[in-house]
Amino acid sequence: MSRMHKTRIAFHWLFLVLPSLGCGGGGNATKIDTAVAPVDTRLTADTPSTKACSMASAVGMRACVSAARYREDLEFVAQPRSPGSAHWQAVQDRCAGRFAELGYTVERQAYGTGVNVLGTRVGDSANPTVLVSAHYDHIGDCPGADDDGTGVAAVLELARVFSTASYAGTLVLACWDEEERGLLGSKAYVAELKTRGTKLTAMMGFEMLGYRSSAPYSQTMPKDFESFFPEAASKVKANELRADFIGLVYDQMAASFGVRVATHASAELLPLMEIMVPAALKSSALAADLRRSDHASFWDGDVPAIMISDTADLRNPHYHCQGGPDVVADLDLDFAVKVVRAAAGTLAETLVVR
Repeated sequence: MSRMHKTRIAFHWLFLVLPSLGCGGGGNATKIDTAVAPVDTRLTADTPSTKACSMASAVGMRACVSAARYREDLEFVAQPRSPGSAHWQAVQDRCAGRFAELGYTVERQAYGTGVNVLGTRVGDSANPTVLVSAHYDHIGDCPGADDDGTGVAAVLELARVFSTASYAGTLVLACWDEEERGLLGSKAYVAELKTRGTKLTAMMGFEMLGYRSSAPYSQTMPKDFESFFPEAASKVKANELRADFIGLVYDQMAASFGVRVATHASAELLPLMEIMVPAALKSSALAADLRRSDHASFWDGDVPAIMISDTADLRNPHYHCQGGPDVVADLDLDFAVKVVRAAAGTLAETLVVR
């Protein structure tokens, strides 16, 4: 995650400014669920532990995600890889090589200071086009397992799962470069969208997926949260501020896509915090701390976009290795895999698996 804004308030501004923007009361501005929300019964016919992998349905596609393969990719990525370094090149090559091996059309988009890696499987132009992404760069002298090795591994695993499925839409996969330097890679891609002739239905950005704690008071929350949103604060306090949920941050244009992610996450028994950012706020300086990853480049290009995140330095004490190394051993990979499975279900439903 970009360190343009280092303060530990990544999700605070939305809670504090929504009332003044006339976007609904505090209870509607955000939802923090520590229980399983009601979902479509078609998605919960089997529990996560008993579903069988199948390319014929969203439920089956969720079950096709392999925890072992995810771990293997994460362990490969999780080494220092600042732009231009040997491991940065190795991870770039892994993205390109994996996409090619699985039958995607591969492009290395060199934009001057960096290189994005894109993999595309083209569907029917009348059907949705979804982009799924994570950034493969990191800062020097830090393994970056959570930031954003967990995201890159998710993209690579979804590439595998969807390589043999039959679906009507178009899937674009991206490993972004230079996120840590100001979202430069994703900005370069968005700048070319019109010339590429690509109209995206939605962008899904993975930004740190693996740090989870069930310890009380392991999640940082804003000091004024209870004043503005007493009902929501009560729910958080009732769960003793445990860092056991995944965060979904999306703009109004991506609202239906965000709800779909939430539905599949709930079916995987994955606790959620949903934040919908209104149009009046998403490009505002007030929302700077909601714009710390590549989804913001797409917001600025008026493309529906969602960031899926474990909330970074609001819970992970080893963010950017400031309090210790950001390594795989400190992550909850069962938690991360549930996120990837929720993404797989969302993609299957959106791309119209058949």
